[in-house]
Parts: sequence; structure tokens; C-alpha cells
Amino acid sequence: DSSAEACDPHLQDSGASCRVCQVPETGDDLDEALMQPCLCSGSVQWIHRSCLDRWRSTQQGVGLPRAESRAKGGRCELCGFAYLHELCRATRGQGLSTLLLQVVTIAAPLALISFLISVATSLSVGVVSGLAFLGLWAPVDAV
Repeated sequence: DSSAEACDPHLQDSGASCRVCQVPETGDDLDEALMQPCLCSGSVQWIHRSCLDRWRSTQQGVGLPRAESRAKGGRCELCGFAYLHELCRATRGQGLSTLLLQVVTIAAPLALISFLISVATSLSVGVVSGLAFLGLWAPVDAV
């Protein structure tokens, strides 16, 4: 069964390498296993999941209608096989952590800008007050 071969890295021949990054599989658990997501054979049949995901995201056409864009990244560019997808529902904890990360990503730069503006304002007020105290600067009425 080819689906069993695609999921089990031990069924792959030892000379297999990713068709995108060309990194051969070493058999270490630390390395990402190669998979066979389509009907291609030979040296182009193996790919890392992360390489496939990256390739698919770059293939989704900019400026194309949504359905056409998804179709472009949803098929193998060589054999035309439509990739099989398995959707997993995020747990409540994953959803909350994603939301928290998005809030921090947006709020952190805004907080930094606000802090820098307040520091700059405090410094300028402090310099003007210091100069006025020393008699080196006096406010002038424009009238």
C-alpha cells in the first residue's frame, strides 16, 4: 500500500532525498521523515512535509481568484495529483495560545512606540525646565 509507504520512513529506500531541499534522509529521529504525497516516482517521489508546505504556500497565486489559487498549490506540479488533506481541529488551549500570540504581536510594537514617545516627551520637558532654571532659556510670548 503506497499510503503506508508514505507514512513509514522505514519503508523508504536509503538513497531517498527531498526533491525540494535535496537533503537525504539519514534515518535519525532528529531529521524530518520523507513522505510520498503524490504519484511521482523515482528521485522526485520524496519530500519533507515542511518543504511541501513551503512550496504549496509559494505556489498559491498572488492576484488569482481564491479557488484557482488554492487549486494551484493543492496539486503536484509534476504528476497533477491532488494532495490529500487532513484537517485537525485546534484544541481550546491551542486556540487561546494562538490568540494570545497574535495580541502580543500586535500590542508589543504599539507599547514600544508609546514608551519611546513618553520618554522623548519627558526628556524634552526636562531639558527645557533645566535650561529655564539655569536662566539659559526663557519662554517668549509671540504677541
